[in-house]
Amino acid sequence: MKAELMQSHKVFSSFAAKESSLVFLNGVFQPELSRFQRLPAGVSLETRDGFTLRIPDKMVIEDIMHVVLVSDDSAEARQEFAVKVFAGISSRMNLVVHKAGDGVFNPKKIVTELRLAEGACVDYFQLEDSGVRGEFEGENHFYLKKHAVLDYLVFAAAEGVSMNRTIVEFEGEHGFFSAKGLSMLHGKSRAEHALTVNHRAPACISRQYYKTVLAGSSKAAFDSLVHVHAGASKSDSHQLNRNLLL
Repeated sequence: MKAELMQSHKVFSSFAAKESSLVFLNGVFQPELSRFQRLPAGVSLETRDGFTLRIPDKMVIEDIMHVVLVSDDSAEARQEFAVKVFAGISSRMNLVVHKAGDGVFNPKKIVTELRLAEGACVDYFQLEDSGVRGEFEGENHFYLKKHAVLDYLVFAAAEGVSMNRTIVEFEGEHGFFSAKGLSMLHGKSRAEHALTVNHRAPACISRQYYKTVLAGSSKAAFDSLVHVHAGASKSDSHQLNRNLLL
């Protein structure tokens, strides 16, 4: 199986010319399949129990951090995989979490926690290959301090049932959150996206743009709630959901 993954990794690594790719098989880190660009001093990376990245203040990581998740039919596959990023003050980074390959996918659940300190900026992408099969879910928790910026993109194309739940907490004023989703479904596939955005601080901006292309008897659901709490004056939010039935 690992020999096949080594060959497939040539495809995985083509995502970007300049990146650090970390491969996890059934939720377990595979250093021999991974490729690291040198991380700046002070950046902490842990791969023992999922993926955890800690970025110090004013640190800019120019390389894309590409987390590739693949699986086989092993009975010892982990059922849950954790992605954690702690971005320091005025830090910058790009993160991709990629469900890759063909066949039934493990782990079944991916839990993401992103904490952005004041002025931090993160681009976060969640991708699914069209050959991935099974029932799995994603649970996202995003926390934004003052002037933090988070651009989030999710692409769903798996064969099966994919459920993605996202909770956003604006914890400081002038934060910005953008969510863009694209689902391309066929057969009996189903994709569900549920978002809750809590505007708890003044002058924060949130944007949601979700589009779906459905063929066969596939189904999609989009459920979004923006909650403007007391004291969150000058909140600005926009939601758009469009679907194309083939």
